[in-house]
Amino acid sequence: MLANFLESLKAENVNVFWDCLSSNCIKEITSSFENFNDEVKLQLLRMVKENFGEELDSLGIGNIIRFKDKERTKGYAFLQSNVKTNIYYMTESNIKGTELPLELDKGAYKITLLKDE
Repeated sequence: MLANFLESLKAENVNVFWDCLSSNCIKEITSSFENFNDEVKLQLLRMVKENFGEELDSLGIGNIIRFKDKERTKGYAFLQSNVKTNIYYMTESNIKGTELPLELDKGAYKITLLKDE
């Protein structure tokens, strides 16, 4: 899912981008706009893409999720710069990189763009 998310940003594929977002995130976003449409989806994708800037092409995906709660419903995946492949950690480590917020959604982790409560 994380690789799909990054590829959706690079290719500006709104449908794949949207599929990577949690249902809570989608619900909050769609309810925030009076006239929510495909153009709004595309602008949202472009805003997220812009936040990654030039690093987007060199991000690697860490295989560890750092959880925020005991139930493991919320956590962070890590994207690291200047990496051309995925990164596999054998044990918990002090990972530095871009945190990508995740939440459990219908049995799978999805990305959330919402501020954490």
